[in-house]
Amino acid sequence: MESERITGNASQHDEKRKRILEQAFEVALRYGYQRMTMDDVAKACGMSRPALYLQFKNKGEIFSAIASEMMDRALEKAQTALNGTGSTADRVFAAIKAGILDPVEYLTSTAHGAELIDMKHQLAGNVMADWHARKTAMIAEALEASGVAKVKGFTGQQLAMMLLDGIDGLKMRATSSAEREEGARALVRLIAG
Repeated sequence: MESERITGNASQHDEKRKRILEQAFEVALRYGYQRMTMDDVAKACGMSRPALYLQFKNKGEIFSAIASEMMDRALEKAQTALNGTGSTADRVFAAIKAGILDPVEYLTSTAHGAELIDMKHQLAGNVMADWHARKTAMIAEALEASGVAKVKGFTGQQLAMMLLDGIDGLKMRATSSAEREEGARALVRLIAG
C-alpha cells in the first residue's frame, strides 16, 4: 500500500514536471529565452510562481531540463533509424536526419529558435556533451558492426567523430535545410558508404 502511494506521488510529480517543461518550451518559443520569465511559465502552466519554484529553482534549470528531454528524444529517434533496414549509409543518414537535422530544422523555423540553439550550448553544456558522446557511440557501434570502419581503416569511434564534426560544421555553414541535408548525405556517403 505504501509503495503504491509513493509510486503514485512520483508519477504525479513526473506528470507535473512534464507539463511544466512542455509549457515552458512553448513560452520559450513565443518569447525567446532572454525575455521568458518564471512568471510567464507559471501562468502558462496555470500555477503560482511559488509552486513553480518548488519544481525548478530558475529558468536556466527549466531550460536545461527542456534541452535534456529534447536530446533524449532525438537520440531515441536516431537509434530507431539505425536499427532500421537498408545499407549502413542509409541508416546512418536516417539517424542523422531524425536525431540532428530535423530538430535543428524545427527550431530554426521558429521566431526564437536561433536564440534557443545558442542558449542550449551556454546553459546546457553538460547535457550537450553527454548527448554528443551518446550519439557518437551509437553511430560508432553501427559503423563497427557493419564492417565499414574496418574497411576504411579507422575505428568506428574515429569515423563517427569525423562525421559528427562535419555535420556540426555543416549546420553552421549551410543556409537552408536542403543544403544541410545534401551536405549530410555527402558526408555520410564519404564516411559510411
